[in-house]
Amino acid sequence: MNLRECTKEELLAFVASYPRPLERDVYGAHEPPLVTFNDFTLGKWPDSVVASFSAGMPADKNAPPDSPYAREYPESRWRIAAEASAQ
Repeated sequence: MNLRECTKEELLAFVASYPRPLERDVYGAHEPPLVTFNDFTLGKWPDSVVASFSAGMPADKNAPPDSPYAREYPESRWRIAAEASAQ
């Protein structure tokens, strides 16, 4: 599924109006954590992902300097399905 960049408001409206149930998943191994909204009628992951966002997060002041948690992720990235057929 191809996703396009969007605003937070567009993502929330897309998820709210999606015609089938979506399953939300949080992938914590990604830096910053990645939240995906999945429609498993479209197939297995990653084909099921119709929307996603990576949340910005502050640096952990107690983390070792070489830890990924010591970095700050100020930007959130919002994405929704580019194809109209996803709905």
